[in-house]
Amino acid sequence: MAYVTKPIRGTVLGIDIETTDRYPDRGYIVNVGFEIMELTADAEPHDAEAHFCGIPDMYAEKGVPLERIHHIGWADVAGKTPFRQDKKLQAKLLRLMKKYPYMAHNAAFEDSWFTLHLEGYAEARRAGKIVPVDTRDICRQLDPEVKTLPRESSPASLENWARRRGTLAKTEAEVHQGLDDTELMLRTVQAEFVARHCFKE
Repeated sequence: MAYVTKPIRGTVLGIDIETTDRYPDRGYIVNVGFEIMELTADAEPHDAEAHFCGIPDMYAEKGVPLERIHHIGWADVAGKTPFRQDKKLQAKLLRLMKKYPYMAHNAAFEDSWFTLHLEGYAEARRAGKIVPVDTRDICRQLDPEVKTLPRESSPASLENWARRRGTLAKTEAEVHQGLDDTELMLRTVQAEFVARHCFKE
């Protein structure tokens, strides 16, 4: 396993997005959360940011799609700049992604959305300047419990993985908002690396 051949070190950008659809060509990004963390056993995430992004006014009456999952309502996005038009946020994200590998749980989801919605992302990704790291893959490779649990129980989901690593209480649920899930993901990755002695020289 690549994650245990050498001691883990470096710095990563954790990121999570909430959207109005499962498919990037059909919806909008309504929430982005991100923060930076050094890969050490006792590191604390820092430079956290959370942004809500606007969507068309027709959703004021229709309601924000997938609200039942992310609990983001019209009041959260009303009057906010849409993600695609927020040049300042886009530029910051692109700069951070070029500086640090970015971690996301099921990174293929973020990758597909950023390819269509983040200006300059696709070109930088093709050039090898942006490197996504899928923490779901880390879970599947490192957590020995994944192979023993029923597949239908979604053992590699962030919520279930975090409960096993003790970063989420058994009575708690994943929040499904950008910064909360980013924080949970980074702390769970850290806990998994500690459990597998990945930081040890």
